[in-house]
Amino acid sequence: GNSMFDRLIDLLKESFEFFQFVQVLPEYEKGVLLRFGKFRRVVEPGVCWFWPFKVEQLMTHPVMTDTQQLSEQSLTTKDGVGVVVSGVITYTVADVRLLILSVQGAREALIDSSMGIIGARVAQSTWGDVVSEGFCSGVEKEIRRRAKKYGIDVDQLQFVDLTKSRSLRVWNSTEHKHTELR
Repeated sequence: GNSMFDRLIDLLKESFEFFQFVQVLPEYEKGVLLRFGKFRRVVEPGVCWFWPFKVEQLMTHPVMTDTQQLSEQSLTTKDGVGVVVSGVITYTVADVRLLILSVQGAREALIDSSMGIIGARVAQSTWGDVVSEGFCSGVEKEIRRRAKKYGIDVDQLQFVDLTKSRSLRVWNSTEHKHTELR
C-alpha cells in the first residue's frame, strides 16, 4: 500500500526533474548553464528556461555577502613570540562562473588559503610587525588577491583575536624537570 504510493511519488518527481525546462532563481542566487557539459552562459536571478532531458544543466550558487570565521591558530613570530590568531572574513561571490566551474569547494579553499596566508605572514614577521597598524591590511590584500582566483571578492579581514599565547611552566615530578606548554 504505502510503499507503492511512495514509489509512485518518487517516479513522478524523477520524471518532473527529467522533463523540467524552467527554474526560477531568487534574487540572492546566480548560476551557470551548461549544454552537454560545456559552459553556455551565466544565469542572473529570475526565470531561466533550459532544454530538458539532461541536454542543459543549471548549476546555481548564492551570491549575497557572507562572513566566514577562521579558526584559532597558535603560531610563532620570526622573533620567537607565541601568538594566537583568529579572524573573520567578509566576502561576496563576484564571478559565479569561476566559482562553480573552476574551484571544488570554494568556501573551504577560501578558509584554507586565508589561514595559510595568515600563518605564513606571522612566521615572517616580528611581534612588533604583527601588532602594527598595517599588518592586517597587508594580510587582507594578499587574501583578496588569492580569493579573486576563486571568483570571490574579499570585502574585509578582521582579527577577532590576536594575543601572545600564555606559556605555562609545569613541574613534571617523574622526570624532575620543567616542561614548557604553549
